Amino acid sequence: MPLYVWDRFKVNSIKKTPNAFILFRNEKFKTVRMSNSNCSSREISKIIGNMWKQMSEENKLPYQRKANEIKHNH
Repeated sequence: MPLYVWDRFKVNSIKKTPNAFILFRNEKFKTVRMSNSNCSSREISKIIGNMWKQMSEENKLPYQRKANEIKHNH
């Protein structure tokens, strides 16, 4: 069965490295989902986005460092 152009693109594509917010979101998603079980993934992402916005730069720093580390090792 021949691969479609789109399928070949997806197989050979290089994934974008996650930024600090994505690392934070991935870490918090399950716990926020458990306490908001009736919310959709989109609504949970909004909740986590608000949490991120309210965080101080000092609290964001570990996620920013990890994102930079992943980016440099990519």
